[in-house]
Amino acid sequence: RNTLVDSEVGIRSSTLLPTNTVVANDVVGNDRAVEMSTSGARDIWASGGQGNYWGEIPGLDRDGDGVIDRSYRPDDAVDRHAADSAGGAALARSPAVTTLRQFQQAVPGLRGSSVVDPAPLAEPVRNETLNRVRNSRGRQP
Repeated sequence: RNTLVDSEVGIRSSTLLPTNTVVANDVVGNDRAVEMSTSGARDIWASGGQGNYWGEIPGLDRDGDGVIDRSYRPDDAVDRHAADSAGGAALARSPAVTTLRQFQQAVPGLRGSSVVDPAPLAEPVRNETLNRVRNSRGRQP
């Protein structure tokens, strides 16, 4: 339940074994949402069908359960820049990227260290706190 806003790096992860539960955080507007300092590790940041709020990310909450219907990889080149560029969201949802990710999952040696949020939240966890912090810095919520 942390609010990590407008920093150079939102969360630095350096664990060798992915044992921490990282869930229900608002990670918004950082230059890099996540920075991994281990190689080969893959952290799953969700628990009980709930992940974290990452701001505007590719995907929709079609069933209205508060969770985006696709996994989000905050340190992935495509997902990380999807909101920053025209067509980025379409690329993130494209069959080519989907196929590449499935292939990387099947062949672990082809993937580097990464964070996967299989249940990214559609709305902030601590909306009032997020708005207060962003307003104090002259940013839109």
